[in-house]
Formats: sequence, structure tokens, C-alpha cells
Amino acid sequence: MPTPRDLFLSRDLTEAEAHGYLAALGFRDPATADELLQQLADDLPTRLALGELADLLIETLTEAADPDAAVAGFCRYVANRFPKSSFIGYLQDDPRTLQILTALLGASPLLGDILIRNPEHLHWLHRELDCPPPDLDDYQAELNQLLAQDTDVDHRLDMLRRFQRRETLRIAGRDLLEKDTLRSTTEQLSNLADVLTDGVLRAARTAADEAGGAAHGSFAVIGLGRLGGRELSYNPNIQLACLYDPDDPADAAAGVHFRQLAQQLTAGLSETAGAGYLYRVERGLRPPDSQAGDALSLEQGIRCCERAAGTDERLALINMRPIAGDPALARRFLERVEPIVFGARPDPTTIDAPAGGTARGGPPDAVREEDARNVRSGPGGSRDVELLTQRLQLVHGAGHPDLQDANTLAALAQLAASGLLAATVAEPLAEAYSFLRRLEHRLQIGGDGQTAVLPADAAEMAIAARRMGFAAAADLEAALAKHCSVVQQCGSSLSGRAPGDTV
Repeated sequence: MPTPRDLFLSRDLTEAEAHGYLAALGFRDPATADELLQQLADDLPTRLALGELADLLIETLTEAADPDAAVAGFCRYVANRFPKSSFIGYLQDDPRTLQILTALLGASPLLGDILIRNPEHLHWLHRELDCPPPDLDDYQAELNQLLAQDTDVDHRLDMLRRFQRRETLRIAGRDLLEKDTLRSTTEQLSNLADVLTDGVLRAARTAADEAGGAAHGSFAVIGLGRLGGRELSYNPNIQLACLYDPDDPADAAAGVHFRQLAQQLTAGLSETAGAGYLYRVERGLRPPDSQAGDALSLEQGIRCCERAAGTDERLALINMRPIAGDPALARRFLERVEPIVFGARPDPTTIDAPAGGTARGGPPDAVREEDARNVRSGPGGSRDVELLTQRLQLVHGAGHPDLQDANTLAALAQLAASGLLAATVAEPLAEAYSFLRRLEHRLQIGGDGQTAVLPADAAEMAIAARRMGFAAAADLEAALAKHCSVVQQCGSSLSGRAPGDTV
């Protein structure tokens, strides 16, 4: 039986034996894995160093969610370290660094790309894993330092993009290595989006001031959707509403200026440059006509909210939060919107369960196969928990201001603490939501940053299961079915209850 050291040091090991050995260890493409390792060992010092590391290296590679991706990423990463043999020796002396490296490379092409492009980030991340995660103030302080380094708008935007990639590595690394809870992870991702939006806005305003285009008045950016609820995921679309309030309402030039500023903010966030792009931006608070452009005056924003008479429209207004710009203007807006959202009590039937297919216009057996694999929008998915929670917030929010928190887990906890939702309902819902969102994150980190759909391919499904800590796809599928069933059952138990009832 070959040993890991034989892969690098044995003269007698044949290629066929090496491939058979790697296949037995779980590599799906053992020939490619062996070829990559042999290419890495292209000089004697590196081959000898790999021989010494071999036992630990093969062990950590096979523990990764995707051993094939881990070995490919490892070989690419080490090829960028000079001299290679010295770095391999360092890994032997510090096995924890090797474990971090292979775990991330085998779980996420995105994180692998960041590490390979920035090899020094590995050592930074190793240190950061043992520290508390940064809060909004920490991010704001670092943003201020970045923006002080250069006043050129393009340079500032590129610094912000590099900063985002590094922080994505930190957040996702802590997430994958289970250093943080779901609540902490989504809050960090949301805080990062807050400060990056603020940074782009400040860069755009500096450019406008230098061009002599400053206007008299205030400007604020409001976050909606998951950003507003501090529940952001990886590589998301962010929903923003830009508001302005000129000092002189008759100053038409002020409106033009602020609408242009909103356009520059969107462009700075979404346009691709050397270090990629920051976020795809969706516009929130759309008026019936499109005359308002990319920014609304304070009064236009209020009128948009007043027109949201239906329950579904009002649900979208729950998740609003100041992101950047003038906090006083944002507070004035939200104070005026609060009675619009929570003032009119909806009909009790508005809390009917969105789960089980009823909100999608058909019974569960009518759900398409792809929709059934969607852990966000499929039956019993995370979106069902969010809708269910928001509907209860609409019903009870006027009499219970603490329920107006846009965060789903916080709102569920407050519903239980207020006696409006039984712990036997709130706790399983929160547990299911945490599981579903963690799974959504693992899918996003592992592939397309927008996806929430479980892979149809059996091999990819096995990798997804390993990212979640399950030994096999069947274990993941069983856990998912259990949590989706809980969401559907809890939704059914809420159906038809009167607003004052405890569920």
C-alpha cells in the first residue's frame, strides 16, 4: 500500500498505483491531482519538502469539502510563494495554517482566488481568526484611513474594492471555520456594505465639490431588503433608496445635483474596474412614474411609502435603515414612515402561511423541481420565514415598537419575548432559518454568488453536504427536509389566527 510520502519520494511507485491510491482517498480526478502535485515538485528542495509534509498534506486535503479543488488551489497558491520549499517547511511547522489554507481552498473558488492573488492574506487571516470580528466602528475607522491615503476618485474606488475582497475573505473564512454565528456573519457583511456605500458616496461628493457642483441641502442613503435588516449574504444585490432635502425647495439645481450624485453612487458601487466591482445595486422606493430619477426628495419618498397600501408593499418597507449620508435626514424620513408602515392594522388573514405552496399559487406537488431545491424561495425556504415574521410584525408592530426591528432573528426573539408567538413556534422557526441561511451561504461561497439552489449533480451535492459538515448528501437532504417541514407546519399553525391571539 503506497503512503503519502511515496507520491513524492518513491522511485518504485507507478503512475497507475499513484492514481489508484489517490482515488481510494476520495479524489474524483486522481490523475489531475497527481499531475498537479508532480508539477509543484519541479525542483529537488520542493520535492523533499513536500515529502516531509506529505502525511499532513494529504490528510488535510482529503478533509476539505472538495479535495480536488483543494489540491488544485494548494498547488496554485504554493507556486506563488518563493522559495517554495521554505514555505512548505513553514506549513509543516504550523499545521494550523495548512488546515486553514486547504479548508478554504477546498470550499470556495472565490476565497481561493483572493488568497492566490494576495498570498500574504493567509497570515493576516490566521491572526484575525483568533480576534473578535470587527464591528461597524472598526470598519468606519479603517475606511477613514483608506480615504485619507488618496483623494483621486478612481484610486479611492480601487482601494475600496481591494478592501472588500480582503474583508470577504475574513468574514467567509470565519464563517466556514465556524468562528461566528449566522447573526454575526450577516451583520459583518451588512456593516461592510454600509461603510463601502459610505466610502463611495464620500468619494463622489469630493469629486463634485472639486468640480464646483456642491448643492445646498442634505442627502441620505437608506438600505432596504436584507441590507436593511442587517441580513446580507455573499455577493448580493443591495437595495438602496437615495433621498435629498434642499435648503431651498425652489432650487431646481439642487435636485439635479443630488440626482447626479445618486447616479455616481450607483456607478461607483456597480461598475467593474481592476479589482472587480463592489455590489449590484437595485433601486428602492420607486414612484409610479420615472420622472424622479435616481434620487427622491424627502416628500417624494414619503409619498412613495404612502402609496404602499397593500400588505405586500408594506412588508417591503419594514426593512429600511440608514446606510450613509446625513443621519438627521434619514431619521426624519423614518420617523414619518413608521406610522405609515405600522399604523394601519392589516386584516388577520394577511398572516396566512406563505409556506407549503399557497403563496405561489399552487399546492406543494405543483412546485417545479428546481424551485423545490431552492433553499431561499422554495417551499419552507428562508424567504417563507422572513415573510411570516414580517406579517406578524405588521399585525403587532403598532402596539409593540420593539417588533419593528428589521432583522428576522431579532424579530422572532422579540415576538416570543412579548408573548405574541409561542416559544414552541419561534424557536424552531429561528433554528430552521439559521440552517437555511447557512446553507444558502455555503452555496454562494462555493459557486455562483447569487445561487440558493441545491445542485442537481450528485458529486456537487456531496460537496455541498461536506461544506455544511455532513458526511453525505443524504444527511444534508434529511436535515433540510426536517427544517423546511418545520417552516411549513409553523406557517400552517399561524393561518387564520386573530391579531390578538398568541400563536
